[in-house]
Amino acid sequence: MKTRRWQSRAGLPLLVIAAVSSAQADDLKPYPLAEPGMQRWVIRLPAVAMPEERRVEILVGKTMEVDCNRHRLFAGVRREVVPGWGLPYYVIGALKGPASTQIACPPGFVSRREFVRADADALATLPYNPRLPIVVYAPLQAQLRYRVWSAGKITAVDRPE
Repeated sequence: MKTRRWQSRAGLPLLVIAAVSSAQADDLKPYPLAEPGMQRWVIRLPAVAMPEERRVEILVGKTMEVDCNRHRLFAGVRREVVPGWGLPYYVIGALKGPASTQIACPPGFVSRREFVRADADALATLPYNPRLPIVVYAPLQAQLRYRVWSAGKITAVDRPE
């Protein structure tokens, strides 16, 4: 699996994942092959000490030429289950848009290439499970990235106010 590190606007690392062939691992045998016009993305998470304190966020989108406005794409997401296995996977519909704010850019502003996210709330907080791959089927033009979120220290309030 190929990965590249990116930085989000908030300075959080993002990982870009590459599509994986069906012959790469035995754990993909139960999952269906990608339909024409779709590609199968596979995320394999490393083992960690406390996986229950982590969540995975999958970002769907594509790299586009953008101006100074905020841009967004739209895509439907379905959670499906492999019959007889109970293994979940996700199917992303066609990417629609983009939509953007309509603010005038300052004089001399140069457009840039940027990853534009699609609204995909169903992929916002998936459980962290290093034993099973996260399998996502997406249109050919879509790109996937993911972030791993971890819980901070538990804090308590000493007394009510």
